[in-house]
Amino acid sequence: MIGIIAHSAYKLTMKTIGRDRLLWSIYVVTAAVTIATSSEQVLLFLAGGRADVAGESSAQVVEEEHATGVCDGSPVGITPGLPHEPPR
Repeated sequence: MIGIIAHSAYKLTMKTIGRDRLLWSIYVVTAAVTIATSSEQVLLFLAGGRADVAGESSAQVVEEEHATGVCDGSPVGITPGLPHEPPR
């Protein structure tokens, strides 16, 4: 029974995190702190989520700058699913 749970946890982790280095670093830090303290630190998980969002938004802005040559600072350009219209 433990083997089935461990295998499912491994598959879920690999599907969720994949090859994203930022997510792996957040995962390792939160796991290490949880193991060391034998408790889950809520602020650490919130900080990890904040770091992920900040990392993704900065990566999208960089991609936007490379695609257009400029960054207009508009949130539409970094919002997934919405088309980006250059300023007129």
